[in-house]
Amino acid sequence: MRFEEMNKKPARRSRQVPPGQGFYLVLLICLGIIGATTFFALNSGQQAENPAATQENGAEAQLIPGGGLNEQVNNATSKPGTASPAATVATPKPTAVKLTVPVQGDIVFDYSTDKLVYSKTLNEWTTHAGIDIAAKTGTTVKAALTGVVEKAGKDAQMGYMVVLSHGDGSKTVYANLGKIDDLKSGQTVQAGDAVGTVGASAIAESEELPHLHFEYIVGGKYVDPKKFVTGLKTIEPTP
Repeated sequence: MRFEEMNKKPARRSRQVPPGQGFYLVLLICLGIIGATTFFALNSGQQAENPAATQENGAEAQLIPGGGLNEQVNNATSKPGTASPAATVATPKPTAVKLTVPVQGDIVFDYSTDKLVYSKTLNEWTTHAGIDIAAKTGTTVKAALTGVVEKAGKDAQMGYMVVLSHGDGSKTVYANLGKIDDLKSGQTVQAGDAVGTVGASAIAESEELPHLHFEYIVGGKYVDPKKFVTGLKTIEPTP
């Protein structure tokens, strides 16, 4: 025997899984993976359920970002049919006040905006946004309320006119004047100060007796001036 052959190490034999046992090994590995996956899934589900339960119990109400939960709590604690505090806050509406009588006389044409009244001048049924107070031509017309001159000039339909603004959307209108006192836009006029005289300059009311056409506007809406002055009564005008 050669020396080289004597020193030569025998080749290693690879180990082989005995036939029939490989199937069980793969099955065991798969069962281990499935078990581990199921364990982690169940554990994650329990952790996900805990915050929801905490929110329902109200224990973590302060931890909800944006205050969404606080809004839900407010809605849940408020009684049905009641508004939230923010909804109950409203802008104060202008209120009508007692007016000084702009001119002494009787009302010959009443205020009427909810039903039609007949106008001799226009020969038709129409509304009337103010009251017509009969007085002699040249009688002084006074400001019914302290205010600022918004307009002092001639209107195409209502003749010489003065409009005073009293703030908060309230105004008084003096129309069908014979003349206007020396008033300028933005000028302050005190209650009882003269704004003009009674005349017959309104084309829309030319068939009536000399009178003051007086309007009162509150919050942008016409109201009946007769409700806010004393000493005036309505009469049927003589032809």
